[in-house]
Amino acid sequence: MGYTTGIVGKWHLGLSAPFHPNKRGFDYFWGFLWGSSAYDVTKKRFIEENGNQLDASTIPYTTDAIGDKSVEFIKANKDKPFYLYVSFNAPHTPMQAKPELLERFTKELNNRNRALNAALTYNMDENVGKIYRALEQLNLLENTIIFLRMITVDR
Repeated sequence: MGYTTGIVGKWHLGLSAPFHPNKRGFDYFWGFLWGSSAYDVTKKRFIEENGNQLDASTIPYTTDAIGDKSVEFIKANKDKPFYLYVSFNAPHTPMQAKPELLERFTKELNNRNRALNAALTYNMDENVGKIYRALEQLNLLENTIIFLRMITVDR
């Protein structure tokens, strides 16, 4: 009791109103309701904040946006107890890596599918680090539990 609760990223637990994160115990939701969403700003994305559709063309690469919104939530709630569930969609289809990371890993791995997975995973790792650094800078690490679960399939 007394915690501010938030989810940033993919929900993937129901599209109809009764299953919306804001109806399931979350005070704050920024993200999308299904598991697969485009990463790139040039692709069509349906991203919302607390039930309000956002102009997806103004949102950066999805993995980076999830990291940024998570940091914003942490900063906004740093002085009170909070629970934040961060659900990255990376690495997940559609496999749309940042071009510079895809190029780097294609050269290193010499296999496009492995390079895509590596680029998506690397970018997610960068954003997990961004969240960790925010907690560290705000002196919240000592009283914070971080649980990371990742499932990936090598194709």
